[in-house]
Amino acid sequence: MHVFYGMEWTEEQQQLFCDLVLEVAIHQCKASTIPAFALGLVSAYQAAGLPAPSLQWVQSGVPVAVRNWLEAALDGQFRHVTKPPRWLDEPHWPFFHGMPMEFVHQFSMPETEVEEAGQIYVFSARRPNEDGHSFTLVYKMIKQTRAGEGTDLLHALDADREE
Repeated sequence: MHVFYGMEWTEEQQQLFCDLVLEVAIHQCKASTIPAFALGLVSAYQAAGLPAPSLQWVQSGVPVAVRNWLEAALDGQFRHVTKPPRWLDEPHWPFFHGMPMEFVHQFSMPETEVEEAGQIYVFSARRPNEDGHSFTLVYKMIKQTRAGEGTDLLHALDADREE
């Protein structure tokens, strides 16, 4: 059990909240989330006076106020340079230091003797340098194939191997 904003949530409630954040992210933002990002929203969620997640929501539906709050909280979190990614499969938005990276561009990948046709998605994030004034750009590339084989992290350039 963890304490958020002075209130305890069970692991089940945390998982329900993470699942709900993921559901809203997929439908509204065409993005995926990670638990650290979702749980980072809990304090603001509780400060808004919204109810703790409940298994009753699975049967009766998520309260409108909860869904509206989550949609507003996620608005603008999944940024893109010009336009959002067009995923071939389920979204797989990469994160850096617990926050969504910015989508830069996607490239079509033709079928070759060794590779299936698909898309390569490029994301970036800023990592502050020790001087506190400058930053280093960090890139991650994601590959999805048309054959529906899922998503692969192709390369994380200067990302310190963090999800």
